Amino acid sequence: MSDACESTRLVSESEGTSLRSIDKFLDDASSIADFFPFRYNLTILSLSVANSSFSASVLLMSYLLADDDFDSNIMYHDTTWCGSFLSASVFAGMLLGGVSAGALCDHFGRKPILGLAMVLNLVAGLVTAIAPDAITLILIRFIAGIGIGATEPANFTLVVELCPPSNRGFLVTFVASFWMVGNLHIAVVGLVVFQMFEWSWRVYVILSTIPTFLGLWMVWAYVPESPRFMATVKRDYDEAARITNVLGKQMVTKKIHELPPYEIEEVQHHYKQFSPSPSNLSSETTVHRPTSRATLSDLLHNFRLLYAPDIRSGTTLPAQALWFSLAMGSYSIMAWINFIFELVKLENVYLNLILFALANLPGNIMSFLIIDKIGRLPMLVWSLCFSAISSASFAWFVKGTGGNVNTMAVMISACAFQTFETGAWNALDVMTGELFPTKVRSTAVGLCTSTGRVGALISQFVSGALANEPVLLLMMSCMFLLVSAVTPFFLESGDRTNLPLFDQAISSQPSDD
Repeated sequence: MSDACESTRLVSESEGTSLRSIDKFLDDASSIADFFPFRYNLTILSLSVANSSFSASVLLMSYLLADDDFDSNIMYHDTTWCGSFLSASVFAGMLLGGVSAGALCDHFGRKPILGLAMVLNLVAGLVTAIAPDAITLILIRFIAGIGIGATEPANFTLVVELCPPSNRGFLVTFVASFWMVGNLHIAVVGLVVFQMFEWSWRVYVILSTIPTFLGLWMVWAYVPESPRFMATVKRDYDEAARITNVLGKQMVTKKIHELPPYEIEEVQHHYKQFSPSPSNLSSETTVHRPTSRATLSDLLHNFRLLYAPDIRSGTTLPAQALWFSLAMGSYSIMAWINFIFELVKLENVYLNLILFALANLPGNIMSFLIIDKIGRLPMLVWSLCFSAISSASFAWFVKGTGGNVNTMAVMISACAFQTFETGAWNALDVMTGELFPTKVRSTAVGLCTSTGRVGALISQFVSGALANEPVLLLMMSCMFLLVSAVTPFFLESGDRTNLPLFDQAISSQPSDD
């Protein structure tokens, strides 16, 4: 095999040397870490709160669509089309935000793009509260969607790259679990605003931005840039070593003398081999300001790498298919769950919505306990299978017998769906970040999440058309969840549980074999 072909392969970090990689250093720090390393946990908590803002912003519309005042004064009782466009506008913005932010994160850094995305989400969320009509609201929610979509690739790429391999599954799942916190936040706010005090939906929108504001402040105050990004993309080895040492000291305070400092020579040994991006060829170790043309060239180059022969059919396309089918299967229910509960005439809808949000908890606990033990792929497949069974049961009990609906059975099946669907998303979040190399990791996460947004966007129009036929809607969800359960077996790299992250990018040129 030629040298050119050899360079096209994904190369993981070498562990057979006394010079430690970033993963090895973080694993060493984790093995002697304090019982509760407060400062490091604060970093992870900050990214978790940022993720809660994601769910609160996405699920906001499902509560507005169920409000009578919003229905009559904004949608003019047009749930099928106006409601569909309002829900879809968020996902359309998320599609654009995910694709663009993923590539920008791999060029400018994970943290600054995450901060800008959350600022955009916060501002658009507040402006939503003063929207005078549906058309204006659709535009505002589209802009909010850009910020929401940009949050996910930056957030999850950061947490994947800041965690030691031995605990990565648990910590990424912990961050993902805060989807439940955001979901629970807007459910409780909905109960207070709409049912207890009967305030305006505009008050509800303002209060729903609290997780975004809090997450933005915490990320800016407590989260560092990824040291892997600094080493492999910016090639700022001093800063990469500094950040890595900071992370180690955050984990270890009592036994810090047992953790030798991470040296610049170790960074250079593992990461200097990686080729610079096209716009940085003129400088070996310094960082300069690229031109807009060079920046665009770099961004497009990253997308081309994802469709290189090495990983196109065995990684990129199956990952995209998985995100699309899971989004179709889950968001078709989640974005319309309030409407379904109203349609089957459940008593105290908002209390049931809180129970539905709390059903995330057992799914998250399940993820914490087993994702690093049984592996990402088995957990993903089994969670999807049980989600499909729960969705089919949901449809059966909504249909009822003799015109009677067993509301208790409806809630149990709905909560079971939420539990297993949460486990599936947690496993997918961890897997996606581990499948791709550092140079294009955020681009890949952005591309995959944006593919999911396409599925979510399409599902809103399908769900709107089937809004008054909940049995058909739930069976459609079941079908896509079953498709999702089969798709992971097409991933050639399989399960990378507890393995080092890939750092070397792949060539966009075909092999010479």
